[in-house]
Amino acid sequence: MEERKVLNLIYDYFEKNKFFESSKTLVEESGIPINKDIINSTFPLQHVLDEYENSSRINISLPNALLLPGDNTYINKASMSLNYITEGENILSTNFSDDRDLILGTAKGKTILIKIPECIDGIKEEQLILNANTYHNHKGGVLDVDINPCRRLFLSGGMDRKIYLTELSYEDKKPLQEWSVHNKYVVRVRWAPSGKSFISGSYDNSVNFFREDKTVTNHYYNVKALKFGGSVEAVCFLKNEDTAVISIRNDHRLHIFNCDDDPYQTRCINMNAIGDNFVSFTAMDICVSPDNNFVTVATDTSRIILYEIKTGQQLLNFYGATNDGFSQPRHCWHPDGHYLYSTSQDNCIYVWEISTQQIVSKLKVHTNVVRHISISDKLKILVSGGYDATAVLWKRV
Repeated sequence: MEERKVLNLIYDYFEKNKFFESSKTLVEESGIPINKDIINSTFPLQHVLDEYENSSRINISLPNALLLPGDNTYINKASMSLNYITEGENILSTNFSDDRDLILGTAKGKTILIKIPECIDGIKEEQLILNANTYHNHKGGVLDVDINPCRRLFLSGGMDRKIYLTELSYEDKKPLQEWSVHNKYVVRVRWAPSGKSFISGSYDNSVNFFREDKTVTNHYYNVKALKFGGSVEAVCFLKNEDTAVISIRNDHRLHIFNCDDDPYQTRCINMNAIGDNFVSFTAMDICVSPDNNFVTVATDTSRIILYEIKTGQQLLNFYGATNDGFSQPRHCWHPDGHYLYSTSQDNCIYVWEISTQQIVSKLKVHTNVVRHISISDKLKILVSGGYDATAVLWKRV
């Protein structure tokens, strides 16, 4: 690689990581002008180094599912902005149900339930507000929400250290159950695909496993609590099985749990490509591919990594979005498995094609950081919400 390209990549790396004095010194001492066209036409330095590292290992042939090109059906346009439904409160969490229910969790403790029409063309926000329902369960920001895949129930976890189980209804309903099992923020609540169990994760370094009470309808009890060596950042279930993937801050592993009646850890995935135990990033968000063969991890180093679940091998990396150590990146797969969406600190949502790892679109409407995104497999609609107190519905045009 020619010298000016190398220097441009180093400059770009310094700038993205806010080493501004270093980038200034590099320009002054090298005397080589910075060329944005060179930077934009080349993979980032981190990607080049990762590819070199990967090439030094045994050559891994990619599964066919990762090689198939997309058909340009990725979501690409804002269809509707909900500017008033939160009454000025920032949005921290979002979730869709298969029945077109959308939940928004706000920074001041509201959980807002909205029914989304099958076609949102021409729909005005006022029409959605008329039929929406607002819950006031929490006394602090609602950091995560999740809808039961089998029943009209949803979970919420928040800054007040509470977990609530509530009926998914457009009538006023009080919570069915409340738990105070954590002593710091509850950052994750996740249902198992069976709807019979769920997990909560907290910054108190613990996860709690819950199981349905077979003698009482819509009632769950705490089965087990486990402590880790750092804050719980992400929890995700595999498709069609009660197997959970959990990530911990300052831990180089993904922890895999069987969540049957007596939950236990079955194995770990080493997130480092060469199998060492050095911690260079935190897995802030985890998503499973639609075919249940891969898991993606959004990190706090502006990188999304794709692993094969069965082997634990690191297969692909995605770059371009900006997410540093102070970020809370969120991402999701397109239902066809060919595209990936992620938040970024530049207020955009980035879209990659899996087969090429190239950015195919940047979705920009938000005027502040996007805090959360979710996708409806049924409606093919993406929802985003963030610190501009606005929820945006995106679709393919």
